[in-house]
Amino acid sequence: MVLAAQTCLQRPSELIYEPIVVKMESGAYRLLDVPDLLQAQMQIQDLATRMLREQTQARMIQTEKMASLGQIVAEVSHDIRNPVNFIYSNMDYLTTYTNGLMEMVRSYSQQPSEPEAVIAIKEEIDWEFLQTDLPKVLKSIRFGAEQLMRLVSSLQSFSHMEDQETASEVNVNDCVENGLMILSNRLKDVAVHKNYGDLPPIQGYGGQLVQVFMNIISNAIDALNEMQVQPRTSEFELTEGDTTIVTAALDQWRPTLDLRSDVVQQAGQSWVSVKIADNGPGIPPEIQTRIFDSFFTTKKSGEGTGLGLAICNQIIAQKHGGRLQLKSPYVPVGGAGSVQGTEFEILLPISAP
Repeated sequence: MVLAAQTCLQRPSELIYEPIVVKMESGAYRLLDVPDLLQAQMQIQDLATRMLREQTQARMIQTEKMASLGQIVAEVSHDIRNPVNFIYSNMDYLTTYTNGLMEMVRSYSQQPSEPEAVIAIKEEIDWEFLQTDLPKVLKSIRFGAEQLMRLVSSLQSFSHMEDQETASEVNVNDCVENGLMILSNRLKDVAVHKNYGDLPPIQGYGGQLVQVFMNIISNAIDALNEMQVQPRTSEFELTEGDTTIVTAALDQWRPTLDLRSDVVQQAGQSWVSVKIADNGPGIPPEIQTRIFDSFFTTKKSGEGTGLGLAICNQIIAQKHGGRLQLKSPYVPVGGAGSVQGTEFEILLPISAP
């Protein structure tokens, strides 16, 4: 309708109100009056305006939710950090005191006449087992405290959404690690391969970059989970033209996430490149041009809003002057045991956004 209206308006003035010939799907031809055509175009424009208004409203709601979530996460992570700091900062003292006490008990044991009370207590607490197991317990507590510290730091980095106008120096590798830490519970059954390059700091918004990496990694996990429920008896063959790239049996497939970062040169400019790839089912070519559109989603109703990748693209392109690129099918290096897969590449300029 819009194209037909444009065609009518491009006519000479003496023919502008002449009917236009329309070819129907059946192959028949019909005449369409220009007033009817213009009225239909107005209805289309009204529909487009309403859809745009709905999209804007939904985006505002999503932004408000993210702001509220960021505030909640900031408050909770702050409350968690204090007791975690207390535990972590006292681990050195606890280890030192414990080692001292154990050394004292050992010195008692080396005496010719060990007191009967000491011997009874050692038997009661199983001293031989305790002196080997207690250091392991202390080590595990330290490890747990360190994990909590990293998780809290990641949550605080995510919650600081940098609403201020000025950007700050950002370590992109740290942003990727923060995203992985927050999603660590979902990555228990996924093999994560990391190959980080030596990246210079960039001017940007760390919290928003963490949001981008989290969203892309979360989508990759969803794709890998979808692949895990497929039958394991069939074989997969990926071809390019007449050339077979890889053939793999699904029963040999293991969910894998590949993270790489490096500095690349494109169009005479230096960029920080972050590639996030999975060996899942891939994205069909017919929908690849739409995945960054607002409200476009392939997930079931209630499982996705269709705003995740659109917001990611907006953060990368508008906030950082970068590019978000898709490659699917993607075959990991070597190709063995892989399936189609998907790779997202985030390109960030090494300059102020």
